[in-house]
Amino acid sequence: PEGGYILSFLRKERLGEKGGAFLNGKEGRVGFRKTFPLRRLRGKRIRLMNNFNDIQIIIMAGGVGSRFWPMSTPDYPKQFIDVMGVGRSLIQLTVDRLKPICPVENMWVVTNEKYIRIVKEQIPDMPVDNILSEPEARNTAPCIAYACWKIQKKHPDANIVVTPSDALVINTSEYQRVLSKALSYTSDKNAIV
Repeated sequence: PEGGYILSFLRKERLGEKGGAFLNGKEGRVGFRKTFPLRRLRGKRIRLMNNFNDIQIIIMAGGVGSRFWPMSTPDYPKQFIDVMGVGRSLIQLTVDRLKPICPVENMWVVTNEKYIRIVKEQIPDMPVDNILSEPEARNTAPCIAYACWKIQKKHPDANIVVTPSDALVINTSEYQRVLSKALSYTSDKNAIV
């Protein structure tokens, strides 16, 4: 229903003998996925708050941007530059398009130690503990593994999104729709999308 909630009943095999229901967030937005015993739903009005605790986003921002030289330099690579001329750097645009999915407090930036100051300046709302300095630049897989290891300590059941900091996404609403669908799919499965 437009602007409403989608309520679906789950089979007893998935929730035990009581059965249950889950409430998926408003159409086009991820955020809630709560399970309730059916007896709590009958005849009661339900008020929910967004539950973003299990969604964590890793933003990879360690590259030196050598292909964009001379605009991008090892001291100030492309992810920190306003490449599009819109007043926002690529990493800021990345955070902006992910904010409807989860709050900045649930985002993690993995970068080179020399870029930490720039990340703090460009994303001031991000907790300092969520800006990770790679011990050594080793490309994508170790970057993701390192961030997942850090996240797992605080959020062992996290549903994790990994994204580059320098991707250009024109249709942000479609991006958010697809990402929300993927997060919904992986929220109760041991799966990678």
